[in-house]
Amino acid sequence: MRIKGHTEIQLTDVRTGKVKTFHDDNMMTNGLAEFMKNHGMLCGTPFTDAVKNDLINTLLGGILLFDTALTENVNNTRLTDGIKMTANACAGVTHTGDPTELGSYDANESGWQNAAHTVYRHVFTWTTSQGNGRIACACLTSKPHGYVGEGNSTSKAQVTDNTLDLFTYSNEENLGNNTKMVLMIKDSEVYFISLDISTDSITITKAHIADDECDLRDLKTVFNAVEEEVLTVQNPTSTALQGMQKVSCRVLSNNVVVSFYDSGRFLVLTFPSNLGSLTSYVEVTQQATSLTFGNMVSFLSADATKLIVSDNANKIYTVDLSNLANVTEIVQDGVTVGSSLIYSSGKRHYLYNSVYDETLNKVYPINQDVGDYEYASQDLYKTDKTAYGRLTASTNVQAMAGRRNDYLATINNLSSVVTKDSTQTMKVIYTLTFTA
Repeated sequence: MRIKGHTEIQLTDVRTGKVKTFHDDNMMTNGLAEFMKNHGMLCGTPFTDAVKNDLINTLLGGILLFDTALTENVNNTRLTDGIKMTANACAGVTHTGDPTELGSYDANESGWQNAAHTVYRHVFTWTTSQGNGRIACACLTSKPHGYVGEGNSTSKAQVTDNTLDLFTYSNEENLGNNTKMVLMIKDSEVYFISLDISTDSITITKAHIADDECDLRDLKTVFNAVEEEVLTVQNPTSTALQGMQKVSCRVLSNNVVVSFYDSGRFLVLTFPSNLGSLTSYVEVTQQATSLTFGNMVSFLSADATKLIVSDNANKIYTVDLSNLANVTEIVQDGVTVGSSLIYSSGKRHYLYNSVYDETLNKVYPINQDVGDYEYASQDLYKTDKTAYGRLTASTNVQAMAGRRNDYLATINNLSSVVTKDSTQTMKVIYTLTFTA
């Protein structure tokens, strides 16, 4: 089966009734294939009850309109940094008011266009006050991600629906509870990190996990797997270890960088790729940064040169790990960051109520209900970005894994940029044609 997509954008001047129409074809990415990928025991079938009876609306029922063209490559399945979303919408949702990026779905004009079920049409609409700005690219995505969006940078507002969020259709699996932390899931191995307060040491262990491959000795409860010790190192600082929270991990070309919060400070540890030794460390203190650390946000930048942290006033900052006095406040456009990181895509980091773009150096609200996920998460590393891994912070750490619904299923770079303003309404007709 092949799918060909065609986009028609209609801008109607409400004063004169004149309609400007723009036509373009799109390319399909590997986004759908990635969502359907088998992840062993990390997450179950993609065909949950909510999905399997209406695939075309659940898996292709969202739309995202961006201000910048995207690279047309089948593997370009996640939004890259430095790009703003102008408008969004999804099947089944009618929206008025703030955020003005979010439009509505026209169910009357949408649906199958022939008896053979070879042509399907999604129709999305925006009023004169909605979706205003530059549009250079239109992408189909999942229904929930069409609702959540990629950051409301124009309205700086948000709306929430607890049936449509970053976890919808994830079929999230509980991988077990323990006092140690999952550090990363890489090449069907799960790596743990733990502290031994009595010996003032840090230990990394690993075990096989059924992800890309299955061993009959694998267990779904990852903390019960047979572990192999990788490395134990003594605390490199002069301050005794107290407890580990807020783990963040980045796997770079030649090393692995790990940060964690430990009783009023952060430790940032650098290991070689094989985790055979501790090569360097940075101790990030409140005195060195002139910050009073809060207990909500902390994670490493994509290149692990900066630590992103919040203070006790819920402001968020970047701390330069090569010069701790170099602290920069991040602009929070319309949102107070209220919880921890869910997952990252390169330089874009998705929190429970917002998205932080390193290149833009701003945090924008997304349509995600932070109230449903008040517990904090640790930022564990997952090689395969089609699924996420996360830890909930509690006395016993709970490991979770699930499918990501934030894929770009299509990329349609417009032949000429469209700019909508408040004198115009907009209709986007996205037609999908199915061929053998």
